[in-house]
Amino acid sequence: MNFILGSNDVKGGVFPEKQPFSSSTVAFVYINSLEEMVTIKDGQRLSRSELRYGKFNKVFRIDTTPKTLDYKGEFPSQDPVETFNVQVSLMIQVNDPALVLRNRSQDYSNVIKKQLFYAISDITKKHSISQYNLMSPALEGLSTDIKLAQNLDNIGLKLLDISADVELSAKSKEHLEKLNTLEKEAKYQQKKVQTDIEINSQLSRAKSNATFEEMDRLSELTERYGIYGARLALARNDEERAAIFLEIQEDQKRQQRENTQTVNERLKIGLSIDDIIKLNSLNKPTQTNHTLNPAAANEQQDYTKIEEPTPQKPDDELLSKLSQIITIESEKGE
Repeated sequence: MNFILGSNDVKGGVFPEKQPFSSSTVAFVYINSLEEMVTIKDGQRLSRSELRYGKFNKVFRIDTTPKTLDYKGEFPSQDPVETFNVQVSLMIQVNDPALVLRNRSQDYSNVIKKQLFYAISDITKKHSISQYNLMSPALEGLSTDIKLAQNLDNIGLKLLDISADVELSAKSKEHLEKLNTLEKEAKYQQKKVQTDIEINSQLSRAKSNATFEEMDRLSELTERYGIYGARLALARNDEERAAIFLEIQEDQKRQQRENTQTVNERLKIGLSIDDIIKLNSLNKPTQTNHTLNPAAANEQQDYTKIEEPTPQKPDDELLSKLSQIITIESEKGE
């Protein structure tokens, strides 16, 4: 990259020649035998008096138009062995024509690329290959990087703009694909474990609730029907439950017959009805109140569909008292 367009000798003396105007694209650097320099740019020109005073004998034309420099290379990443393929395009411009002239012996392309290598490496080393999509914006941010701007300014240039494109090597792409596959598999397995735990927890709660409800139903049936209650709870269908209720009715009838026989025997030995009632009341077992779980109200099977036998209403006072005695005896039997 060359910014020096050419040079001309300057005729000095008492009557030096008139100098041309500079422009926005070309600047002039005048130099004398002592290597003293003066820069003329931005539409200005060197006056004859300045030319005589400075004893300038040569002028260089410096190109000040923006220039583009392309640079690409392989740069290390944060991951060992893995690299980025980086391509950048810089737009630069001469900022100090005199300094460019002093460095005219240097290869500006190599000087700029050397500065870029260190600036780009500082960025790539901070990123893993999985972050390669963040690299282009990070590299383009070098347009405002103070350190790079200072390094270019030291050689008479300024950075106007920079664009970047970053790719992965074939080996790094394969490695990244494997990492992405492993990450997806890990997330899937984690989600699967969480789902299994949740399902098992729900099943456990449902099973626990079902167990408590079944215990409540069994407790209620046992309280109402004694040993028959457990059989009712285990019955598989209405036919089996109907058969059990028939057994209950037969057992109640048998108990009533036994109670009637007991009353008759006590009457024969001279006890009065009132004495029998009082005797049975004293021997009647204490009732225990059971508080059922409200959840038992939602039974899966309705055990009350089959009507239970109801005692007949006595027609006279004697039969009423006998019925009362039989009832007390029945409750004792239960």
